[in-house]
Amino acid sequence: MTPSKEQIEHDMRQAAFEQNHLAFRSLNQQMWQIPLISMTLTGGLWFGVSRVEEFPLFQLALLFLAAVGNAALFVVILRSC
Repeated sequence: MTPSKEQIEHDMRQAAFEQNHLAFRSLNQQMWQIPLISMTLTGGLWFGVSRVEEFPLFQLALLFLAAVGNAALFVVILRSC
């Protein structure tokens, strides 16, 4: 028995819907994880900066690392939208 044109169209729409649903679930998971990772990274590095007051060059390096990490996470968020 050959499927009708309507059945083929329905199957194609259903497959597209399922693929879009899976992509949205993945994007939703990333959008929840990325801010938490960013806050943890930034908070930890700021804490490190407050603990090494005797080494201003090391403080600057930690702040630079925090800025680079946040910029990278920002790019990830933009790419996943």
